[in-house]
Amino acid sequence: MTDKKSKPLDDSGAAEVQERMDAITAQGFVGTKTDPTPNENYSLQTPPDAPTPETDAKLAEQTGSPRAAALRANEQREKFAGVEEEPAQP
Repeated sequence: MTDKKSKPLDDSGAAEVQERMDAITAQGFVGTKTDPTPNENYSLQTPPDAPTPETDAKLAEQTGSPRAAALRANEQREKFAGVEEEPAQP
């Protein structure tokens, strides 16, 4: 009967799995983080300048909101709005 040699931990991917499990443990759950914005900021009774990921670029960036990508695209569009593209030469 032959002995099966186990792979070293580095080759088997165990280190990557352990790293991911450590991140999940630190976060406290599996999945994406929820929006940390207080519910009151979404109420009609709060001031209109109450920050939400939909209205504040920094908060959108922190929460990983899809709105962050749209805000960055709008900033780039505004930045290059006055720049004319050179026509392609044949």
